[in-house]
Amino acid sequence: MDDPRIFLSNVKRWHHVVWALFVELYLTEQDITRHKSNISDQEQFAFLESLQHYRADHIEPRFFRDRTGLKWPIDTGWPIHMGPVHHQLIKFKHFKYRSPDQIATRLQTRQNNISRGFSGWEHAVAEDWRDKIVCPSECSILTPLEPLNIDKKKLPKFRGSLARQVIQHACHALRIWP
Repeated sequence: MDDPRIFLSNVKRWHHVVWALFVELYLTEQDITRHKSNISDQEQFAFLESLQHYRADHIEPRFFRDRTGLKWPIDTGWPIHMGPVHHQLIKFKHFKYRSPDQIATRLQTRQNNISRGFSGWEHAVAEDWRDKIVCPSECSILTPLEPLNIDKKKLPKFRGSLARQVIQHACHALRIWP
């Protein structure tokens, strides 16, 4: 995965936004049988680092340059006119499901928010944590020597069309947008 300090230091100043590719690591039944309750943080870290089953099919904006005049409404997830997007995705390991207890808590928290009116987290409708355990055949295997298996058909066009990119660069260079 990418070291953010190195990756971000190589982003040119005219690129204001970096999107991330989340390499989502998943628990299998075999992983569940290896997992022990009440383990130390160090043991949990080692357990997570041993996970190999992943999917790389989710991206989202992750970093943006804070600039004078940038407007970030309180009811939005990101500022308006964040700016031109860097052409490469920074890659992160993501362990959204780390243990049976953590999965159950995660699902319950999201279900509570949905019941209070939050519109999102449709993937969190499972009632039982076991519904989030994957079949190994539905994932790729993470190895140090193999390139990532990225499902590009599932990824949105994060930079937009060429016309959009040109307009973004022009509006930011002319300071029409911050």
